[in-house]
Amino acid sequence: MLTVVTGVSGSGKSTLVNRILRPAVLRHLGLEGPEPGAHERVEGLAAVGELVVVDAAPIGRTPRSNPATYTGVLTPIRDLFASLPEARMRGWDKSRFSFNVEAAAARPAAAPVRSSSSCSSWLP
Repeated sequence: MLTVVTGVSGSGKSTLVNRILRPAVLRHLGLEGPEPGAHERVEGLAAVGELVVVDAAPIGRTPRSNPATYTGVLTPIRDLFASLPEARMRGWDKSRFSFNVEAAAARPAAAPVRSSSSCSSWLP
């Protein structure tokens, strides 16, 4: 089983994981940990046999070295962005969409890309 917690910045993901979910799972597994924060219940603990927490903390000597960059999980996303018509028209390759390359990381964000819904997505 893989459980992923997602949400917009400031929505409480870290608080949920660090104060409620992680402590509740640790207790379920019979391991030491802090007391879980106030919550009604955590469902599905019977299906959990191990806890592995993967966060965005650096795993190497550079702050850009995190699990996502280390495992290459972002490569298909960069490839997809680079294959889009606008990127090809502008001559952008996949390095344009990498935060692990100093030149790409230092570039300011581009204009928002609007969709038919009411939300905006920002692309580099």
